[in-house]
Amino acid sequence: MDLPLKKRVRQQDIFSMGINVDYDIAGDSKYSTIQGMMSLAYAHALNHLNNHFLMGGISAGCVQRSWSYSLLKFDEQYQNGTYDPHILITEQFPSNGLLFFDCGAGLAWFYQPSLSARYQAGFSMYHFNRAKISLYKDDDVRLPIKYISYFWCALGVRDNMELQPSIFFARQAKYQEIQLGMAYAYFFHFDSKWYINQLNIGLYYRWGDAIYLAIGGEWRRLTLGISYDFNVSKLMKASEARGSVEVNLSYIFKTYKVPRAKSIPCYLF
Repeated sequence: MDLPLKKRVRQQDIFSMGINVDYDIAGDSKYSTIQGMMSLAYAHALNHLNNHFLMGGISAGCVQRSWSYSLLKFDEQYQNGTYDPHILITEQFPSNGLLFFDCGAGLAWFYQPSLSARYQAGFSMYHFNRAKISLYKDDDVRLPIKYISYFWCALGVRDNMELQPSIFFARQAKYQEIQLGMAYAYFFHFDSKWYINQLNIGLYYRWGDAIYLAIGGEWRRLTLGISYDFNVSKLMKASEARGSVEVNLSYIFKTYKVPRAKSIPCYLF
């Protein structure tokens, strides 16, 4: 959810706040993560055409992780090669959940030289505070800082169609992710306030891991996206190329009167 707070009349500078809620569950232990984050951002117009912006933002919130030991199998429950779920385990676990504070910040650049071309790049850092995340309450086990950078552009091929190539890079400790992809967008129409009604479909490759298909749409201030990935890594034999479904829903609340476009409109905001 994104909510613009204040906007300058002459230049499209915007203060805004947002709320982001994520939920994920995986594995036999039903390891779940619930994350609630609030964000504050500022977009500064670099010219009076309102087609060139520099943006910055911070986010902070709480993360809760929980799991269940009841569905897990332990070595001592195997007797003579046979698993017996009635055998009680002797291993002691300190807890079945944890709660911690998390925060991050980022910068982004946006430029729209014409109605048929838009460019955007950004860099962000997450987990500044390196929260303690040990299941055994080990203070040395902390959440590593995560670095993300990306570049995205939109190139018009017709008045109501465009291609959107992108590249994404993330690194956290010794792990990294590189993603390349291309999306196709079809615009139904722009209304009098420059809201976009569109349909998107894209194909992306996550380097050494998976290929995924994303389909979505945008109607005025409501955006919906669905994606499914096909595993192509060394785990393919175990996963049988099956991945997971992800659903994204966002809504931008309007709190000010949108001025009539006089030159090059920036419908990012």
